[in-house]
This record gives sequence, C-alpha cells and structure tokens, in this order.
Amino acid sequence: MALRLALVLLLRALLVQSNEGNDISLTPDQAAALNLTSDRTAGNVKVGEMKRTIIDPDHIDEGDDMLFTANQSAALNLTERMMQDVETIEIDDLLLTRAQAAAIASRKAVNNVAQHWPDENGFPHTLNLLTALTIHPLSVSTNLTTTTRIHSKLLHQSEPPQHPHTPPFFNHTALVDRTAVEAAIQHWRDHTCITFTEVAQTETGPRLRFIRHASSCNSFVGYINRADGQIINVPEWCEESFGSLVHEIGHAMGFWHEQSRSDRDSYVSILTHNIRPAALGNFDLEVDNSYGVPYDYKSDMHYGGKGFTKNGLNTIVSIDPRYQDVMGQRTGLSHMDKLLANTMYGCTAKLLGTCGIASDPCQNYGFLGKDCNCVCPEGTSGSNCETLVTPYNDIGFAPNTEIVTEPKTITTVGYPSDFALYTDFVKWIKAPACKLIKITFTDFELYQKTDKTVDGVTVNACWHDHLELRTSNMLEGDWYCGTSISAGQEFITTGNEAVLYFQARTNFNRGFSADNGLPLSPGTILIPSAQFLATFTSNERYRWRGFNLRLRVKSDTETFGDGGVITSPMFPKPHRGTYCEWHITASEGKKVQIDVTHLRIRYSNFLAVNPTTELYYRRGSVIYLPHRWAPRQIVSDSNLIRILFAGKYGSKGFRIEYSEVDNK
Repeated sequence: MALRLALVLLLRALLVQSNEGNDISLTPDQAAALNLTSDRTAGNVKVGEMKRTIIDPDHIDEGDDMLFTANQSAALNLTERMMQDVETIEIDDLLLTRAQAAAIASRKAVNNVAQHWPDENGFPHTLNLLTALTIHPLSVSTNLTTTTRIHSKLLHQSEPPQHPHTPPFFNHTALVDRTAVEAAIQHWRDHTCITFTEVAQTETGPRLRFIRHASSCNSFVGYINRADGQIINVPEWCEESFGSLVHEIGHAMGFWHEQSRSDRDSYVSILTHNIRPAALGNFDLEVDNSYGVPYDYKSDMHYGGKGFTKNGLNTIVSIDPRYQDVMGQRTGLSHMDKLLANTMYGCTAKLLGTCGIASDPCQNYGFLGKDCNCVCPEGTSGSNCETLVTPYNDIGFAPNTEIVTEPKTITTVGYPSDFALYTDFVKWIKAPACKLIKITFTDFELYQKTDKTVDGVTVNACWHDHLELRTSNMLEGDWYCGTSISAGQEFITTGNEAVLYFQARTNFNRGFSADNGLPLSPGTILIPSAQFLATFTSNERYRWRGFNLRLRVKSDTETFGDGGVITSPMFPKPHRGTYCEWHITASEGKKVQIDVTHLRIRYSNFLAVNPTTELYYRRGSVIYLPHRWAPRQIVSDSNLIRILFAGKYGSKGFRIEYSEVDNK
C-alpha cells in the first residue's frame, strides 16, 4: 500500500509597477558488573584512561517539590478520602498552610502580603536554623502517620516515590550539607533586599528549617506563621544542586512555578499524551499575579521539558523551539527572578530613601540594587538600562542553537570526534513559504535506548542522548538514538519548517552529520486548477505607466508512503500570503481518506477539497472549509483527491491526516 503526495504550489501573479576512544558503551549497571567506577549521581564510568560519563535522568529536576496542609488542598478539589485526617500534604516542591488553600491558584508569586516575610529595620527579614541542621523524623506534622502526597497543578522532572501514601524513611544520623544551604541563602542575600539571620536550634516561631529527606526536595510557599517554623526538605541529590536549593528557598519566599502563569499558552505547549495519567493535574492552567514581570524561560522556577513523562518524550514544549533546552536551568536566579523578588517585597521603594533617590531610575526591567545602582538585564546598556540592544528572551540560547535558512551540513559539536556532555542545541530550519525541506543523514551514533521503570512499567526509550526530529508537527517529532538512523536516510518535511533538537547526556559517542537541503523544483509546469485568464482594460482618458506580470512556480514535490500529514505553512503559527495545492493519489482500486484534525482560518481565506474526478474546482465538485456543514472526514470518489489552500491573511491554518482506504 502506498500513497503518492504531490505538493504543487500555485502560480502566483505578482503585479509590479514597471518603474576517537573506546568503542564499548556501558550503562552504569553494566559498568558495575565489570567493576568499573560509577559516580552515584552522574554515572561516571572509567574505561581505561578515558572517563566516560552517563548522566542519570532520575534527578534532572526537583521532583515533588510542594507540600500542602489539609486546608490548602481545598482549592485543589481533593476528595473527602484524601482529606481525612491529613495533616501535611505534599504537592510537588511546595508546603502550604490552611490559609493558603483559597489562594492556591499557582500564581507566579504570592499576592497576599500576609504571606510575605515581614520587615525588620525596614527590609524583609527571614530567620533560618543553621546552627544544627538536624534531621526531623518526617515533617512538622504532629501525626506522622497522616502525611500524604498528591499531584499538583505544576510541572516536575523527577519521579515521585512509588508508594506516595507511605511515609518515607529518614536517616536520623545524617545532616544537611551546611555549606550548600549557606551558599543558596547567600545567593538570595546578594540579589535581593531580603535579609537572613541564623538562629539557634532552640528558637521558636516562624523560621526556615532545612531537614534531611529521603527523596523529596520541597518547601512551603511564602511566610508561614507557626511556632515550629516551616521546613524545607533536602535529600542528598538536591543539596548537590545549587539551583535546586535556590528554587526551594524561592518557594519559601513566595514564588510559584513559571509555567503555571495564566499567559503560559503563549510560550509553551503541554503534550498531555506524554504525561503519566496520575500526573495530568500537574499541568492545569492557573490564574496568577506576575507583578508585571514578563514570562521567563530562563527562570530558576521553570521546569524542564520532560516533567512527569511516561515515555521519555517531552511533556512541555516551547512555542519557539530555540527555548526547548533553556527551560529548567538550575544555576541560580535569573534576572527576572531577581526582579520579581525585589518587586513583590517592595525593595525599590525601601532603597529609594536609603539611596537618596526621588524615583526609580531603572528602565527596561532593570531594578535598583543595594549599592544604589541599577541592576540591568542582559541586552541593555546605560547606567539606567535605558538602551535596549537585544530583547531579554533573545539571549541565553545554547551556543550552537540557531535558525537555519540556507542549505548546510548540521553536525554535533566536535564531529567526528566524540561530543561532550551538555553540548545540546536546537536547529530550527526555515525554508521559503511552501518549500519543503530534505534532511539527509550521512552518519548517526548516539547512546542506545535504555530501560527505565515508570509507574511499574518498563519503558525502553532514549533516556540519555537523543535527537528529536520534527518534520510535520513543529511541537512534537520522532526521537532517535543509538544507530536508529542509517547513513543515507532522508527525511522530507510536510511544510517549510523542521526542528532538530539534540540532547547530550554521555560523552563517548561520535554524534551525527546531516545535510539540509531544499528539494529541487522540476521547472515550470501547468496545473489545471491554477489556469486563469488575465484581461487588461484601460480608458483613453487615463495615461499610466502600466504593469509587469511575473508568474513563477514556487515548488513541486512528490513524496511516497502509507499515509501522512499535510499542514498549512508554519502551522501552528500564523501564515500569510500562501497559496498551495496538494494532489494525493492512492493505489489503483483504493481511495484516499482525509481527516481534518485542526482548522482555524479566517473567512477571507479558504480550504477547498475536491474528492471528485472533476479536473477543476467547480461548484458541486468541491467542499469548502470552513463551512459549518462541511464534514471533517472526506473520502475521495476515485484514487485521487485534490486540496487547495488560499491563505491571503494570517491565521493558525490547518492540519490534515491522509491515508489509503479500501474502495467500498
């Protein structure tokens, strides 16, 4: 069974005035069996003199990092059974009190000033217990048997415990790493006006208590006025991640997660079919208060792309593909994180008097620092950040991430030598409207698929290195690793864009090399449906220069297969000035079936489907979309169907799946 898809771009009339290393790849388990050394967190494996590294995907983000009390769960629509006798409830990396339940709309930052840490000597002040970082048996709960964990409406990368209602085990002799906690606290001191004071273990009243936890790295959100203080749970893996500790302190200061903002859908897309079923609630869109701070892919409060994945694929995708590898950084507060903290705690107003300045001089999302100078975001210049050189979100891509508009060879960094860890990149290939892109691989070698247990099910996937190749849907593609792409294998897009997203989590494979090119057009052709008669008339009373009429074919391409997808150019992003036609031909004795899965076009545009044997698009032989009576599934009368799209004005466009069906 084979379908032939011919993409024919209509003739366009333009009126213009005439004016090297070891070749053995080992998993950490295999290395252990061979008595090779292996680091606990990174899976560092030494073979001979070469240090081979395999990054363990289990702790590439915080995991369950929110804890809620019973009252806070009310806004999360918990069942009566879940609420019964529950003292403390974990929701990802947050711990919340009863009073916060009604406000648990997953804001970017706590809006209620009563949940901000109070001022002392004119500046927000936090007490923290560091003198003796002792281990608490479980939590601040007095009834340890009633602790439970639920899934939040937020994104996370790590896996929750297999038995979420079983209290985790604690090593009562272990201590939280004091140096790591102090470094994270100092980071907050350095970049905000919030002060932190160390107190003795015997101190009572509101304070932060950093305690050892077996697995969860989590915190309450905002200021909790309780005599026994508020805890931040810190497992070993979390204290080894500076940015994760900064993240949890951020929750304690009143920060929610970035991807929960009400404007999220303009920046990221959630792929629910890749999410573990029990975790779907984590991805609900919520109401927020962002204090006027713009969405920030680089936020320390943003999660990476594979939160709660059930299959190793992305669950959160950036609308602009270049940000896919930016999300989930854990190196510390981003500029917008710092701006948010200083805004919500009124630092500028407090500093104006101290600095003797009448009004805030900082522009372009700069803010007043403790030295009375503006702290400016990247991409600005001038003492007051007054000159915008580059927009904030256009800075911070991976070094090898780029938009590709010309044919070129794309390789991993250092190819044909082994690529290094974290040499990730995104190549966003863009061709002219209605052109297709052909990508031909000449070599491909990444780390192989491995098994990982997710909710009791063994999933074989590209958990370490991977190449995601998007050729039809610009939000989701096919994933490749090992040697799953052969030399000479070609991929042809269905539209004028392609995305290659590469992630490196080992350092002993060659990588890949691929040539990006545009399919050649065979020359000028005559398309029956594109025939037209152009008549020029004039009036002797008017004298004008006249015009030039230029006609050209934009593209003509054929692809073969059992089925596929066609979309409007740039789908799901808006197109403009596009005219395309597709001829889909089935095998002899078969028919073509199309299913319109997405359709959003303006009334001035149209999508016409001709399922008949009639050569031209005429009344009675064509189905126009959108039309409220038009079907969303259409089967051809013969083995040929024609689709014509006229998109003069920008709109989201369409997506159509086509397949070959029996002639019934």
